[in-house]
Amino acid sequence: MSASVAFWRNVTGTAIVGCSYGTWIAVGTEHGAEIRWVEDGALLFRLAGRRRVTRIAVSPDGTRIATAENRGIARLWDASTGGLVHVLRGHRTGSTLTDVEFSAEDGELLLTTSTDRDGRLWDVATGALRAQLSGLFGVVTAGALSPDGRWAGAADGKAAAIWQTDTGRRLFYLRGHEGQLTAIEFSPDGKHVLTSSVDGSVRTYTCRVCTDLAGLERLAEARLKRSRLGD
Repeated sequence: MSASVAFWRNVTGTAIVGCSYGTWIAVGTEHGAEIRWVEDGALLFRLAGRRRVTRIAVSPDGTRIATAENRGIARLWDASTGGLVHVLRGHRTGSTLTDVEFSAEDGELLLTTSTDRDGRLWDVATGALRAQLSGLFGVVTAGALSPDGRWAGAADGKAAAIWQTDTGRRLFYLRGHEGQLTAIEFSPDGKHVLTSSVDGSVRTYTCRVCTDLAGLERLAEARLKRSRLGD
């Protein structure tokens, strides 16, 4: 079952971010996070802590909830009990986390992005830091994982970048927008990357390396053939 994300603004003007899964919804606000029934909005339980939640995500199997805060910290929670599982520390203290996302296929990997200009990849089971995604030059506004979890993308003021998730190695930049990027996402087949910007445009990039081993072999063979023809 896939989770969906929605944004609301209540009568007081407080921003609310929510992520639904089946019959319940995880809601993050200026004062923490809570789980409610979708049907009537009744409260199931509150997640401990009264800190501002900037983003929230639910794992693909609905067993874990990730919350991102404005103090450089993310937290993983047990969705059935509301108990705290892991505190994820690594972003610069005082930075604001701008995005949080589970890997879509297995939920074993978590991506966080921050105003500290970096992204980070975490092991959901252990809470350990797997990789730091560096190389962007401004506040990271959004992040995304490919459907198979092999590639990560993040966007800043005017560019985006793609990394390998197993090594944290940056592969290339995606440029072309004239304003701050607002979102980045992979296509369902993982072969394309989409970015949007305050300049009013959406760009689609073909990620030729975002494929399986057989695809990489075909790409290498094609490049080798072109180089030989050039000789």
